[in-house]
Amino acid sequence: MAFKSSGSGGGFVAKNTGGLPVAGLDPTGMTDLVAWYKADSLGLSNGATVTSWPDDSPTNNDLNNYESAPIYNSSDALLNGMPSVTYDGNDSNYRSNPTGLPVGSSACTTYVVGYWSGASATADMFTWGSNAYNGARMGAGYYSGMIFENGGITTVQRAISSNVPFVFSYPYVAGANTTAATTYLNGTAANGGWLAGVPNISNPVAEIVIGRPATAPVERWTGAVAEVLVFNTTHDSLTRARVEKYLADKYGISIAVVKTTGGFKI
Repeated sequence: MAFKSSGSGGGFVAKNTGGLPVAGLDPTGMTDLVAWYKADSLGLSNGATVTSWPDDSPTNNDLNNYESAPIYNSSDALLNGMPSVTYDGNDSNYRSNPTGLPVGSSACTTYVVGYWSGASATADMFTWGSNAYNGARMGAGYYSGMIFENGGITTVQRAISSNVPFVFSYPYVAGANTTAATTYLNGTAANGGWLAGVPNISNPVAEIVIGRPATAPVERWTGAVAEVLVFNTTHDSLTRARVEKYLADKYGISIAVVKTTGGFKI
C-alpha cells in the first residue's frame, strides 16, 4: 500500500493512494434487479433435467424448458464446485411475455457467468426481446468472442477461450450509441460498437430465454450457465466492479482488481 504525507506546523496528513480491493456486493435486495437466475437456487440432483428455473428477482419471471431440457451439474469443477446448468445446443429455458424488463433504448446492466464449449457455430447464451434482431442478447461464437447485442446493434467482440469461466457484463446508458459502449470481460473493459447505432428493444417483450435467441430456435448455447442478472439501471463503475467481485469470488474466477480511492488523516 502506498502513502503520501505532508505537513506544516507539526501536523501531518497521510493519504492512501493505493486503495484497497473493492468488496463484493450481494445483489439480494437491490431495487433495480429485474431478472436473476442462479443455478445454486435450483437444488436438483446431479444430472437432473432443468425443466424450470425460478427468477429470484421481484419480477418473478420463472423459466420453463423449451424443447428438450438442459442438465443440472450440482458441482461444476470449472466454477469453484458451484452448480451450473449445461446446454448442448439442443435445449433452452424460456418464458413468454415476461414483465419488468428494459425496453426501447432504456438503461440496463446485464451480468452473465458461465463458460463456452468452443463450438464453432454462433451461439446465444441469454436473450430477451421479440427476436434475435429486436431484443437483447449475450452470446459467443462470433469470431470466437463474447458480445452484447441490443436491438440488433452489437458491441465490440470480446475474445474468449473454450471451457474457461467468465464474468461478462454490460452497463448500458439509456439512449447511447454502441460506439460509446463499454463491455467488461472478467473486469477488463473494451469499448466501441461492432454495428453502430442506438438500440431499440421491442415493447412488449415477447420472451426471455437462456440457451438460444428469443423466439428463434437457432444459434443455441453450448456450454454452462451459472448465473444471469439484469438490472433496469446503468451501474456506475464501483457498483459494477462490486457485483463482478461478488460473482468472481462465488465462482472462483480471476478478474481485474478494482481498488477504492480515498485517504485518512494521521
